[in-house]
Amino acid sequence: LESMQYVEEITNSASKVSKTTVLSEDQFRLISDWWHFAILCLGKLKRPLKDPVYIARRLGITLADAKMSVERLERLGVLEPGGSEIKCICDPIRVMSETPSTAIQRSHLQTLQLASEKLSQVDVKKRDYSAITMAIDPKNLDKAKKAIEDFQDKMVKLLEPGEPSEVYTFSCQLFPVSIISDKNSEGDSK
Repeated sequence: LESMQYVEEITNSASKVSKTTVLSEDQFRLISDWWHFAILCLGKLKRPLKDPVYIARRLGITLADAKMSVERLERLGVLEPGGSEIKCICDPIRVMSETPSTAIQRSHLQTLQLASEKLSQVDVKKRDYSAITMAIDPKNLDKAKKAIEDFQDKMVKLLEPGEPSEVYTFSCQLFPVSIISDKNSEGDSK
């Protein structure tokens, strides 16, 4: 599963040689389609049925996607094969990359689309959307990314205890709204 967990490209500046991890179609889909991780989270609910009809109904996905996803998760050794309940049999999966990845970009686009749909579909008491716009020093971005990662871990520790009955996604974006320009451009030194 290591090749699923880390999608990375390392470039040697002297020789300009790139090393890329090649993902199988199953690994790509696991990362890129949001419902794979949601299916794993369904396994933490009281009645985690590994029934595609139940999964499709609970997640609002097609029956075909639910069926193919369960089969894919079993093939990848993430879900226990057979049985009637969703049972994860691998360590937690964290996908990390500092280089562009089609699978990760597709996952983020799906999450943003899902968030957009849920904004009008879910009662405000059962969701939270917030944003802040600020002037920043880009030199602090690495620190900010680490703080976001730490905060995500804290959210998991806050929300998972007890008796889970629903599956939620916590999504956080940090992106420029100004046009990124060279440091030496006029007007940027203010």
